[in-house]
Amino acid sequence: MRIKFLNRVLPSFAKGLAVLVIVLGIVFSCLALASTGFGAEGGVWSAPVNISNNSGMSGKWGPAIAIDGEGNLHVVWEDNTPSNYGIMYATKPIGGGWSTPINISNNPGWSYAPDIAIDSNEGIHVVWGGGGILYATKPVGGSWTVPVNTSNSGVWPSIAIDKEDTIHVVWQDYILKIGEDILYGNKTIGGLWSTPIDISNQPDTWEERPQIEVDTGDGLHVVWNGFYATRPYGGSWSTPVSIEPDRMWGVGTAIDNEDTLHVVWHNDYGDLLYAAKSMGDVWSTPENISNTWDYSENPAIAIKSNDSLHLVWADRRFPGSPEILYIAEPNGWSTPANISNNAETSF
Repeated sequence: MRIKFLNRVLPSFAKGLAVLVIVLGIVFSCLALASTGFGAEGGVWSAPVNISNNSGMSGKWGPAIAIDGEGNLHVVWEDNTPSNYGIMYATKPIGGGWSTPINISNNPGWSYAPDIAIDSNEGIHVVWGGGGILYATKPVGGSWTVPVNTSNSGVWPSIAIDKEDTIHVVWQDYILKIGEDILYGNKTIGGLWSTPIDISNQPDTWEERPQIEVDTGDGLHVVWNGFYATRPYGGSWSTPVSIEPDRMWGVGTAIDNEDTLHVVWHNDYGDLLYAAKSMGDVWSTPENISNTWDYSENPAIAIKSNDSLHLVWADRRFPGSPEILYIAEPNGWSTPANISNNAETSF
């Protein structure tokens, strides 16, 4: 799951932290804020609401959520209700209810692992995997475009949009049948998709599930399982550097107002780890923030306008099925709170 905001951090207008939980369907919960903030800063979680409402499987590979400049919520996920896995979209205006989900992929094959971003004009942009990296967009007041295949191969895309509304996408791709590499492509306003380039350049290895962020100067930052690469505005991609010698799974990223990049992931042992990198500095030593003998996985991270961190993940420390836990870091990590509290599997 990814949590995104138009200005990269949770804007001052927002009245809650939006979280999606998969419980046989897409379940939405938000944190109603006290006047001082949310999480460890005060606030109470709302009751979860099912926004997919179907008998099939929703969000098997993770939903993605974005908040536009007006505070409206936009959610995409894969869903097998149409008999094959399609990409569904729903929205919730401030003070309103959730819309009826619509299928924006509309193809006979499988579509999965969507990601979403919003441009400065409130246009919605979605990418997903399915016989390549597919892309569709919806302008304000308009309809969804017919999906375009941007690469003809690849899976697990991640999307970000800079101040000039250039769309940046990274994904994992099978190169020369010797392993998975991380590819990058972009599209300017009114332009065509660029030819994909390999930014991992590590032969005979499996590079997986990248995440991309844009800093305040429109520089790009990409993290995948163990590595990090960056490209300054108008510059070239750096040689990838190692963040963590062990495998990084379920990577979540966010960048704050000072251009510090924050990364969370789980390792092979089910530890939930966190590291950060300030502009021009080196990566911090990874910190274990789950601190449990049980398995923690699939984290997502968001940053409030005061640069406090907010993190959710699936945790198996409870009897039975996993639950969704939440912590905040305004001045040190808070005590984890169970925000799913259900008898079904949440992840």
